[in-house]
Amino acid sequence: MTGVVTATDDELRDSLINDLEQLKETFEYPDLGRAFQHWVADTVLGLPDSDIEDELNGTLSSDHGIDYFNVDEDGHVVKIIQAKFSKDFEASIPRGEIDAFFQILDKLEHNLGRGHFEERHKLYIDAKNRGFDVKLYIIVAGKLTDDNRQVIALAENKLPANVTFELLEREYLLGLVGKRNSRTCTIKLVDGESFINAQSGDQVEKVVASVSAKELKNIYELIPPTTLFSINPRHFLGGTISKGIDKTLHDDPQKIWHYNNGVSAVCDHFSYDRESNTLTVENLKIVNGCQTVTTIAKHKGIISDDTTLLMRISKVKDPDFLQKISTYTNAQNAIHSSDQWSNHTSLTKLEKKFESYRGKFFWEKKKGSFNFLEREEQRQYRKNKLGKLRVINNVTAARLKMAFQLELPHMSIKVGEKTIFSDDTVDTPNGHIRLFFELYEHADPKDFIIPNIFWYLLNRLKKKTDKTTSHGMLLHVQIGRYYIMSVIGKLLRDATHYNFENKIMNSVESDLVLDKLEDKIERLTKGLTVALETVLSNNEEHLKDYAPTGLRDKLKSDRFLQLYRQRQKDMNVHGHRQDLFIQDLEELLG
Repeated sequence: MTGVVTATDDELRDSLINDLEQLKETFEYPDLGRAFQHWVADTVLGLPDSDIEDELNGTLSSDHGIDYFNVDEDGHVVKIIQAKFSKDFEASIPRGEIDAFFQILDKLEHNLGRGHFEERHKLYIDAKNRGFDVKLYIIVAGKLTDDNRQVIALAENKLPANVTFELLEREYLLGLVGKRNSRTCTIKLVDGESFINAQSGDQVEKVVASVSAKELKNIYELIPPTTLFSINPRHFLGGTISKGIDKTLHDDPQKIWHYNNGVSAVCDHFSYDRESNTLTVENLKIVNGCQTVTTIAKHKGIISDDTTLLMRISKVKDPDFLQKISTYTNAQNAIHSSDQWSNHTSLTKLEKKFESYRGKFFWEKKKGSFNFLEREEQRQYRKNKLGKLRVINNVTAARLKMAFQLELPHMSIKVGEKTIFSDDTVDTPNGHIRLFFELYEHADPKDFIIPNIFWYLLNRLKKKTDKTTSHGMLLHVQIGRYYIMSVIGKLLRDATHYNFENKIMNSVESDLVLDKLEDKIERLTKGLTVALETVLSNNEEHLKDYAPTGLRDKLKSDRFLQLYRQRQKDMNVHGHRQDLFIQDLEELLG
């Protein structure tokens, strides 16, 4: 099957290092090792940043091999972590440190430490007296040697029955990249309607059960949607499907179990309590059912206890297998290629870069993610008539960049979404290129914001222009607007010393400047119409004499360079003489 995206280890490592550098800066940690401890506590234990910061900024953040200590009141378990980090992801642990770590419970029992360790001793004794279990973790940004594993195996065999151990290494950690801020949650199952397979040694532990809609709503409220659906191919879209679910919740809630496909999820670990018929789940991620769960959470009416749905949960550690579950459970729906690639490392990095434009421009790498913003923040983006240019969709952005930056206007309309969001290469006038890589690898937000501004103005211009005129015909044919975008992009790149990018970005807040910029684009469009008529028909007929389909076909055959050169010839551009459009921008923006 196609559409499965597996980022390389180097890409994932670079993304994780970037996360750690941000954590180091945000919480003023002395080094990336401390930031790694924070990331581990956040990602593996699912703890909030405030609790982690308090623990790591204690009088002693590491003592007797303890890099993080947590008493989980909900799960009734004490979690102790030793974390080793190296920037090249080749970390290892000396044999002596492994031996010392497996003796940590004895040291906690008898308070064989000082400072912060004494506080941990008291917490441990209190939890032990209340019957809490213990879970030990060794977490390594690297891979242990066979000798290390033998030492661990011997020590693990000697652990008491209430103590478990887990080793997490490089491969597993890279699979967690992009999944910070997890939460542990408890799910009450419907009595008599569950199948639970948690046999030791099974490759995948699994649960299939009926759960109440109220339980799903509680999960949504506990775990931030951007985390809960972080590996779901798309976010909440609303529309017909959501309205149908909402109507069933209102009119016939008991039938939703039969009408709905249910919810599929993955997790790092789950434990089942037979007496209370509940699951305690770590790092729950919904991979299919975002529309259902979000609609339930947003339902304005009362949800009765007997409104139930089918839910299945798989415990999965293999990141490639996890991604396949996400992909294949959505295969029966209308999931597009851009949805399947929405978690690609390049798009995730770009999303982080867009954080610096928060409140001004929103990058929607997943369809529907804008809907997860609070209403007040949505209004901030849509506060005036410029709202449409502030929310940037990844598919539209790809096509605009193709025209504006890659000088491929004919391909902006010819190439399908499946080709853009894939590893496929395409044949262009400049040779074979991997389109996705050219568009998104090392991309900057301005690569998409600037074209979006011009596209917005071209569409405004189209609405007020009579399509029976020659330049009106060029504007009313979509591929014609892509050609105009390509010319604008090339002219701006040829005039880099004017620093127009920042000036155009600043102009977005001024309706007056945008109106004047639209006038300059109209002047350019009329000039391009004259050039295009020369290229297509040697002035024997006007563009308006072409039917729209005829004009589209002629422009699909890639006449961009011919058009650009004819424009330069018409403008008598040579030496230091600038194109008239650049002169207009200089006059307008200064």
